[in-house]
Amino acid sequence: MIETFLTSSPKSILLLDGPRFAGKSTLLEHIYSQMALPYKKYYYSFNEHIGTKQFKDSHDFIQFMQIKHGVVFSDPGVLLLNEIQYSKNMGQILHDLVKTHKTKLKIVATSITQ
Repeated sequence: MIETFLTSSPKSILLLDGPRFAGKSTLLEHIYSQMALPYKKYYYSFNEHIGTKQFKDSHDFIQFMQIKHGVVFSDPGVLLLNEIQYSKNMGQILHDLVKTHKTKLKIVATSITQ
């Protein structure tokens, strides 16, 4: 399913949610480090970057990711976002990113389900 999403799905966002220790983060790390894809991959974990969990809006998020991590939103690629539950407004930011900014990135995000 994830390979199909990354290579041929017209959808832009895939959210993987589930209980802690279900393997979501491990799956993202596998995609980032071992999966061969024909485009650039970017990885960001909200769990590891305590000071950057909150973004004002999608423009703020885009600017941060471009400057700090070299993410190019206008080129095909995949953005792997781990533990998005640590940012209050990431759902809205991701929605705006796809609808307003017309990013060419596929986004795979993880979140825990209570």
